[in-house]
Amino acid sequence: MFFHFNQNNSGGSFDIDDDVRQLVIIEADNAEHANDLAQDIGIYFNGISRGRDCECCGDRWYPVWGNGEQDYGSDYVASNADEANVILYLLNGERAYLRDVNSFSY
Repeated sequence: MFFHFNQNNSGGSFDIDDDVRQLVIIEADNAEHANDLAQDIGIYFNGISRGRDCECCGDRWYPVWGNGEQDYGSDYVASNADEANVILYLLNGERAYLRDVNSFSY
């Protein structure tokens, strides 16, 4: 199953690096597994209470719950890392940089 972690631009900006983008999609066995994998790559939860995120904007990341989705979505097309605002992590350890052509503009 695929789980989507949408980044809130807490403080007016997104944290973008080699491991996270505006949207991170993780293939996992279940939501708990996805949350564990997310934390392994640098996604954190409860950023306000930890003093990392802006109180008025809200936490940057939220844990996922539910059953996930069968596919990561057909709205994403392959892109190079510099143009990508989506990163996909697969269970086999591979990752791909993607671009969401419908929701974001870069």
